Amino acid sequence: MAIVLPKQTCDDVVRDARKMLSMAPPRADLNDGFIQTMSSLGSSVLVEALIAVRWWVLLTNVWALFLVYLYKYQSYSEPEEFDVSSFRVVGVAISFLLVHRTTVAYGYFWEAISAWAGIMVHIRALLLKICCCSNPKSQPGLVQTIREACALRLVMLATCQRLKLEECEQMSQELAPIAAFDDLDIDTLTAQNILSLISVDVHLLLTEDLVSPPLVGAILAEIAALDAKVTATDKLLDTDFPLPYARLLTLGILIFTTMIPTAFVADWEWQISLPTTTATVFLFGLQYLGDRMLKPFSRDAVSSGHPFFCMRRMCFLLQEHCWKIVDDATHAPERKEKLLSQTRANKVDSGEEAHAEVGAWVT
Repeated sequence: MAIVLPKQTCDDVVRDARKMLSMAPPRADLNDGFIQTMSSLGSSVLVEALIAVRWWVLLTNVWALFLVYLYKYQSYSEPEEFDVSSFRVVGVAISFLLVHRTTVAYGYFWEAISAWAGIMVHIRALLLKICCCSNPKSQPGLVQTIREACALRLVMLATCQRLKLEECEQMSQELAPIAAFDDLDIDTLTAQNILSLISVDVHLLLTEDLVSPPLVGAILAEIAALDAKVTATDKLLDTDFPLPYARLLTLGILIFTTMIPTAFVADWEWQISLPTTTATVFLFGLQYLGDRMLKPFSRDAVSSGHPFFCMRRMCFLLQEHCWKIVDDATHAPERKEKLLSQTRANKVDSGEEAHAEVGAWVT
């Protein structure tokens, strides 16, 4: 716990943790990276999709060219008698499968964004309640230590959960400056462990009469809401799309793309690769994008090194916000004195103006 550490050790750890802000890229670089990520949603995803479906394109083109060879040189006349009604039947079935696939993937993606954004919101709200509801009059040193400890732990929670969602193997480099405050084992560290430490600090505030019981209830409710969002991201990370459905969809698309050249053999002949490639890239590309959206937390979701949304940047901004909240709570008495002095000055000015108005009226 934070209170059992020597004061000098606490100050050193807090100072080292605050230096993590200097480890963040400049704000302009962060924004440029975000803009680059957004601009890559078009070009990079298209290139990645083309690379991913290249073997399906090759397979369907080989089949299409083989049909052209049979039609021109082996007297294969079946394509001329091909009934397009089979296209409509199979096309409707494939459209239903693809719509369901993309709808599920899109909903999964937005649920992931909402859950991660909820973590950011509840962390700021929790720290605001701890800093604003704790009363430092009787034990200012203890209250300040708990505030800084909670800020450190909440930043550590966001960083730990981000690295877990990104499936990062090396977590020690980013967590070491913060985890040293509690001497925690980084290899077994989880967000739930950090929440339990924060709950202990809140209980300490309650037992020392540094916060009133009704406000403790509000703080604990915020902890529960934060835990729910963390659990939601864990659920999304561990839930996979049903494998039999994905395989069935792949088989259906393959059957449909092998039927497409049959209808175009007589008209396109050796140019059959154009409609075949277009249809194959479109159908298998949709499936590929659905697979990508089912991995919303990956660092390579858009392309190599480009995530859908930059959680690292959000954690750095959160870290800055947390220290600002602690600093504002620390200097609250100074602002109180400043406000009181301004109020007294305004009263004096108002009194002089009122006296002047009365004198002018009497005159």
